[in-house]
Amino acid sequence: MIFSGMSIKKTVALFLTLILELSAFPQQTILDRFQANTVDSQVYLSWTIKKGSTCNGIKITRSADSLNFVEIGRIDGVCGDASSAVNYSFIDATPLLNRKNFYRLDLGDVGPSEIISIDVIS
Repeated sequence: MIFSGMSIKKTVALFLTLILELSAFPQQTILDRFQANTVDSQVYLSWTIKKGSTCNGIKITRSADSLNFVEIGRIDGVCGDASSAVNYSFIDATPLLNRKNFYRLDLGDVGPSEIISIDVIS
């Protein structure tokens, strides 16, 4: 047992307390903006990485349920810039039709972005 002499209830309670405390710290964000628009049943994603922020590659991911994401695109290499904000865009030409699509960016060594969603009606 990890915590010798502690009951399972106390161990679980301590674990949950630690998770809640860690989640109280805001996630580092390097994005100024992340948005989605639809045109002709395609989703146009656009985002801006803040001035002075960088990451190592970007994976664009989509989900039907906001929990299970699959990679639909990638931008390799260093992203962002030390001296100016950088705009990026991506077109999802095959979104999930007639339902809500959820999108998230995996910003290399920084971690995942917020999740945004958009309804795509054909």
